[in-house]
Amino acid sequence: MDSTGTASRIDLTYFFTVWLKIGLQSFGGGISTFALIREAAIRKFQWVTEEEFLEIWAMVQVAPGINLIALTILLGKRSFGNRGMVAALIGLLLPTVLLTALITAVYTKVQHLPITEAAIRGAIPAIVGLGIVTSVQTIMPLLRSAVRDNRPTLDLLVYLLIVVGSACAAARNIAPIFTILLASAFSSGVYSVVTSRRQSRAHLDEEPL
Repeated sequence: MDSTGTASRIDLTYFFTVWLKIGLQSFGGGISTFALIREAAIRKFQWVTEEEFLEIWAMVQVAPGINLIALTILLGKRSFGNRGMVAALIGLLLPTVLLTALITAVYTKVQHLPITEAAIRGAIPAIVGLGIVTSVQTIMPLLRSAVRDNRPTLDLLVYLLIVVGSACAAARNIAPIFTILLASAFSSGVYSVVTSRRQSRAHLDEEPL
């Protein structure tokens, strides 16, 4: 980058256009938007690693407000600081707001047409399928981390218990979503602390006196 900061401005402009494209493609709701953000952040542009993305996504789950906006802000902040935060947020929301207003105006005129109702019903299975694929992709870094730590069986069991337990609690309305998230985070945190201490003790026992 030269002294005028030209390269930085070009990079930031391109960063903005990436988010603008994500906003333009975000049909299907939060699931599709999350999949697009994940694809750009990890695979296409390597803004963060899979593990870092998972940590950010987990963190925004316990924050109030819209999770995808919080995710966008944090990724923008990490990439270009405050300017990146603003660029990412505007890039994501600008086409979404404009297209939503346009589609809403058109939908009010065609919502009762048979072809419109059929198209909406047909989109639902695709959205569900996309959600399943995205969920699997999100949990894979945890499983790979478990394999690297040579504790795949125990870690896999703990993660599956948290996933199944959280899903059952949410499905049965046993507790508010925020409470379920806190309970899951606390359980995973306790398990990680206990496991780390055991590993440290085992490492000390193996060291020669």
